[in-house]
Amino acid sequence: MLRSILRTRADLRRRLKRCEHCNIFFLTDPRNADRDDLRCPFGCRQAHRTRAASQRSAAYYRTEAGKIKKRALNEKRRNSPTLPEATAEPVVTQAPLTPLSAERFDPEMVSYLRMVTGVIEGRRVSRQEILETLRRVVRQHSMAAGGNVLYRMCRWNRQPP
Repeated sequence: MLRSILRTRADLRRRLKRCEHCNIFFLTDPRNADRDDLRCPFGCRQAHRTRAASQRSAAYYRTEAGKIKKRALNEKRRNSPTLPEATAEPVVTQAPLTPLSAERFDPEMVSYLRMVTGVIEGRRVSRQEILETLRRVVRQHSMAAGGNVLYRMCRWNRQPP
């Protein structure tokens, strides 16, 4: 799909980038067109952010000021009163999900789709337009819907859902 878009819109070739982590191609925002250190919005970007935050935190707690703060935090945790154990298991209630509500779509992915759609169509695309399109296009298929169970199991083993 990306190749066919690039054939018709050669001006987008400058915005085509390769993820530093997983090496897949993706279109980036026009403001990032000159950068080569980008990660894709399909999980690599968030994973890198989390990993960098952990490294910063670990580096801080190795400093003298960090060690003092960590000791104070651990002491505070040791001195806090413990909660009595519950005798009965807590009841976990799950809020009913409305079919394909906006909460089911990753906000970063919606933002990325909005940017890519706007770049391809050459106009501003609202978040609501993207959500309506996703509701129309993406839907969960019934578990009873056709196919041999053995075939589906083999397929799931190769590509887990």
